[in-house]
Amino acid sequence: MVNLKLARSCRVAIVTNNEDQVQLTAYPEIRRTELIPIGSNIIPSVGADQVVKLRQRWQLGSDKLVLAYFGFLNESKGTEELIAALDSVRNSGYNAMLLMIGGEVGASDPRMRHISDTSS
Repeated sequence: MVNLKLARSCRVAIVTNNEDQVQLTAYPEIRRTELIPIGSNIIPSVGADQVVKLRQRWQLGSDKLVLAYFGFLNESKGTEELIAALDSVRNSGYNAMLLMIGGEVGASDPRMRHISDTSS
């Protein structure tokens, strides 16, 4: 495992799936692991009735297609491609919008600091 050396030197190793967590716990020098699933691995906890209420709260009609982006804005995350995809969906006749979930910009990408400096 490529990240084994890194995991051995950390106080906590964060994994995104059960398989990696099981594999890392086999090494006694790895003190602690925490499972934080990536977005596509998170089981939805909102029922259909709650979706209707959330759409009403955010004034989103049932005809609106909502594309959701979860995470920070960074140059490396394909934001331009996401906007282009939204444009393509809308040009195909769908009533679509983009819902941004998360922070403004990620601190791990120094190229994006100018955005967070101007948004305060």
